[in-house]
Amino acid sequence: LSSTLALASGLGCIAGIAQMSNQQTSRLAVYAGMGGVGMGLGATLFDMNVSGPVYLQLAAASGLGGGAGYYLSSIIGPTQLPQAVAGFHSLVGVAATSTAVGDFLIHDFSKLDGFHSSSIYLGT
Repeated sequence: LSSTLALASGLGCIAGIAQMSNQQTSRLAVYAGMGGVGMGLGATLFDMNVSGPVYLQLAAASGLGGGAGYYLSSIIGPTQLPQAVAGFHSLVGVAATSTAVGDFLIHDFSKLDGFHSSSIYLGT
């Protein structure tokens, strides 16, 4: 089930990006993208095998990020959209670096395979 959700998630995100290329389908792109991201989150939460406090931390961080995004979206006008995209794209880099550092701290580096070692290297 999780693999199917992950595949559908990727397809939903790609469909959302593809639908943004046309004025007539651009409204549908938002829903396809949200569905893709939602299925990706669902697949991730389904596969996680952690204790309750970790889910609480995840909910708190998600709420904090959602609140910050909502605030930023309320002060950014349509003419500032390229700067906003660039700003949010820099956050993607921060997230990738944080993930790589977290992966390095959690796992025993001497036992990591080549894939994980290279992903940590490329993420930082």
